[in-house]
Amino acid sequence: MMRRIFTLCLFVAAIPPGATVAFAQETAPGRIVILDRDLHRIAGSLESFSANTLQYTDSTGRSRSIERARVLALFGTRLHSASVPSALSAGDGSGGVPGILRLTDGQVVPGFLIASDSPGESLSWRSRRIGQFVVPLERASSLALSDAVHEEQSPQRDTAVLANGDRLEGFVVSIGKQLVIEVGGKNNAIPIDRATQIELANPVEPGALPLVFLSDGSALAATDLASASSPGKPSAPSATATAQWALASDGGTGLVDIESIDSILFEPRAVVPLASIPIEHSVGLEGRRWTPTPFISPVNSAPLGLASITISGPAQVDWILPDGSQKFGASIMLPPGAAPWGNAAVSILVADASGSFREVAKAELSADKPAADIVANVTDGSVLRLEVRSRAYSDVQSRVTLGEPLVLRKPNSTRR
Repeated sequence: MMRRIFTLCLFVAAIPPGATVAFAQETAPGRIVILDRDLHRIAGSLESFSANTLQYTDSTGRSRSIERARVLALFGTRLHSASVPSALSAGDGSGGVPGILRLTDGQVVPGFLIASDSPGESLSWRSRRIGQFVVPLERASSLALSDAVHEEQSPQRDTAVLANGDRLEGFVVSIGKQLVIEVGGKNNAIPIDRATQIELANPVEPGALPLVFLSDGSALAATDLASASSPGKPSAPSATATAQWALASDGGTGLVDIESIDSILFEPRAVVPLASIPIEHSVGLEGRRWTPTPFISPVNSAPLGLASITISGPAQVDWILPDGSQKFGASIMLPPGAAPWGNAAVSILVADASGSFREVAKAELSADKPAADIVANVTDGSVLRLEVRSRAYSDVQSRVTLGEPLVLRKPNSTRR
């Protein structure tokens, strides 16, 4: 039995010809960054939005608007984290096994598994936000049925972790009152309350709909999303938005507090987080005999899944870009602890058809200029190289963090 094959990507941006560098903008808690199609990052506070326009307050306190078609994403500084609901939060007495469901298109749904005797090749899930729905197993990426922390995996085979720590690898046949997993040609039926984590080897594939990240840890695809009108004042900004969630079986519309929206990814298929691309090569420079492996922050809690990457220089790090790649962008900064004395030069290079590298962008960081936004043109299938070198003092000061690093690709490209 085989399931459909999916691929992953998240987040995006279009970039003007040539490379550009600007000072990175910092955002205060509760504020957001609007990423437009030129990869400009606009700091502000979200006021309201419709199908055509997004209204925000900029860093000077002025009210401004931008065409929604020009916006690729908006995100805040708040970490995005889902936790397993408590049994009491079931609320309506319907019961179920509490957990977190992650789907192959990037959706995250804290809620409850409705455990049936004969679930077949699908599972039934209930969320207080969108109600009860059914999804095929081929669309499921993982189920966390406890708050126990397990190492994140990209399994080649379906995997189940049990409460006693045992790990089973095989093929998940069904998930209901029992987890049925085929191991070595034999079906094993395990009571669902003995499972803490189930990971399915379904490659992920971003959806076409906007993905909305909420403060309760949910990430939900919306067929329609706009600010609600204030009662008696249709033209006045409202503190709420209406959303028609794609997973809702009844097609119902929910009400969302705008302040509870952490991020919105308007074009999931056009973005590849750099952290999701395996590092091809990492080596020290300037005679450095040993270089730490670049550190990648937790993906599940990063805004829009754009995990940061910290590189300890002098170092050179290479990635092979996926098909359809067009642009690379990131906020490059000295880590907070190194900002007062850090000095680093960061070069972005790409390989041409002959394999020779050319520099396409550069940023120099110091205590006076600890951060910069950087954007560069790239080519699909080529090698992206970041070189981090020291500018002054000693090599230990050349440590940098790539914030929200991403690769823009054509939305209809096939991910390699």
